[in-house]
Amino acid sequence: MTKQSHQEKIARCLAAILALDEETVQAFCKGNPADKLIRSFTEFSAEGVPLYRREAAKRHYRASVAAYTSGLPAKELYGEHLVPISCSIKKILASDRSEATVLRLLRENEVVLLTKEEAGYIDRSCAKGGMGLKSSLPADGGCRLQAAGIELASETLSNTL
Repeated sequence: MTKQSHQEKIARCLAAILALDEETVQAFCKGNPADKLIRSFTEFSAEGVPLYRREAAKRHYRASVAAYTSGLPAKELYGEHLVPISCSIKKILASDRSEATVLRLLRENEVVLLTKEEAGYIDRSCAKGGMGLKSSLPADGGCRLQAAGIELASETLSNTL
């Protein structure tokens, strides 16, 4: 058996849970366990190196132009999932729940480093001058970063977990 990446192991675990009876799956998805497992997918590199709020994140996550050029340490940047976790859970539940599909959907939900201001703009309610997309996607189902006018630094486009 070939060695699996951290992400493949997480997808395997999640697919196994999703194969359980529906009542158990729904209970798992209602609380923190599903959220934590999905977050774990992007909190480590493929080799298992911790990334969350660590300088290694800059070598693995893509970053906005503002975050990349800010010179701020990773711990002062904000790791924003392209798709809110709650939306990812809904997509996964609506899928065939196979390991391959779970892995594909989790890979689509990468983390991008943003400045705190950019993250705040995406998350803050419209009434408070933001996009109101903390736990949702734009009405057209598109990318939250694009909707917010946030561009990715070309220097980070090839970064991967």
